Amino acid sequence: MAENMNSPEGPIPFPEGGAYLIAGLPPGNSGSGRFFRVLFQHAIDCGFSVISPLPGQEFTAVEREQIRTISNSTIVIAHPQYLGHRLVEQLIESNSDIRLYVLDNGFFCLQSYNHIAGEMRECLECLGNPRKVLPICRSHPLPYPVPENMEFLLFLQKNAHKISFFCQTRGQELMLKKHFGETTRTTIVGMSTNECVVTDADSQPNEKFDLVYHGATHSAKGVLYAIQLAFLIPELRILFPCPVNEIYDLIGGPRVPLSENCIFRPMTWENGLKEHVTHCRMVLVPSLWSAPVEGSLIKSIFYNGRVGVVDTAFGFHHEIPEQFVCRLTPDLRVSADKIRQLIDTPIPREEARKWSQSFNNSVHLNKIFEADCSAKEHMSQRG
Repeated sequence: MAENMNSPEGPIPFPEGGAYLIAGLPPGNSGSGRFFRVLFQHAIDCGFSVISPLPGQEFTAVEREQIRTISNSTIVIAHPQYLGHRLVEQLIESNSDIRLYVLDNGFFCLQSYNHIAGEMRECLECLGNPRKVLPICRSHPLPYPVPENMEFLLFLQKNAHKISFFCQTRGQELMLKKHFGETTRTTIVGMSTNECVVTDADSQPNEKFDLVYHGATHSAKGVLYAIQLAFLIPELRILFPCPVNEIYDLIGGPRVPLSENCIFRPMTWENGLKEHVTHCRMVLVPSLWSAPVEGSLIKSIFYNGRVGVVDTAFGFHHEIPEQFVCRLTPDLRVSADKIRQLIDTPIPREEARKWSQSFNNSVHLNKIFEADCSAKEHMSQRG
C-alpha cells in the first residue's frame, strides 16, 4: 500500500533504485480484484514493494505526489487508467526499467474494450493509429476527456521503446506488435486467479438451465449478442445472472421485448452462479472485443467443459482446444444452428479440467518481476 509518509516540506520520496508494483486498483472480489491478490503476492515474493489504494478507495492527492517521487527504479504498472495519464507519463519518463502488465486493450483503444456498441464484431480502427478514433467513442473505464486520452495513447506510441510489455495471450502480443512495431519487447505471462479447484462434490442447483451467460452486462462482453440469440433458440432456457433492469439500461427500456426463454436471476459466482455454470448444457462467454484471458472463460471451461465463444481476429479463444468451444459467429442464425448441433453431444469435462489446470498456473507471472528486463536491453535494441 502507498504509505502516508509526509513532512512539513511535503511527501518523503520513495528510495531511488527500488522495485515497485504500482496498481491503480486494490485487490477485491471483482475479476480484476481477484487477479490482483495473486499478482500482489507474486510481487512481494519477488522483493517488490506494492503500491495500491486501500479497498474501496482511490489514491489521495498526497499519495499521488509521493508516487511521483519514484525515479531511477524498476516499476511494474497495472491498470494505468486508474492511476491517471499524467502520473503514468511521469513514471515512464523518470524510471529506468518500465514494465507494463497489459490487462485490457487500453494501449490502443480509449474504450479499453475495443468494441462499438450495437456491432457484432471487434473494432480495430485505431490499432496502429489512435488518431483514427471514431466520434462515438468515449473513454472507459474512467470518463477522461477524449483529447487527454488521445494524448496519452500517442505518448505510449512515442515511448514504447522504453517499456517491456507483459501480455496474456499470443493474440494480445500480435496486437502490441502491430500497434507499436515488431521490435516491441513483449513477454506472454498469462493471467490466473487460482480459482479453478476440484472439489469433492458439486451441489446441484434447484433450477436447471440449458445455457448460462457468464459475463458482465456490458455490450463488449456480448450480453446483447446473447439476448438477440435467444430469439432464435426459443426451446433453450438461458440464465442471465443479473437483474433485468441492467439489460433494459442497455437496450432502451422495458418497451423493447425480450425473448421468453431469457431468465434473469441476480447472483454472483459465490452464491449460485458456479453451480449453474457447472451443470448447464453449455456456457455462453460471447465477448465481442479482442479479449485476452477472461476469468469467466477459463472458469467456464474448467467447471463445465463446453463454452460458446464468438470468433474474433485476436481473441484468446484461438488458443483454446477445439473440443472445449462452440465457435459462434456474428451471424446469429449460424450460431443458433451450431448450438443445436453441439448441445446434446457429450461434454469433455475431464479433458477440459486438465487443460484448464495446466493453463491456470500463475507461476508464469513471476516473469514480470524477474531481474533480466533492464533498461540496458532497451537501449541496445534502440541502438
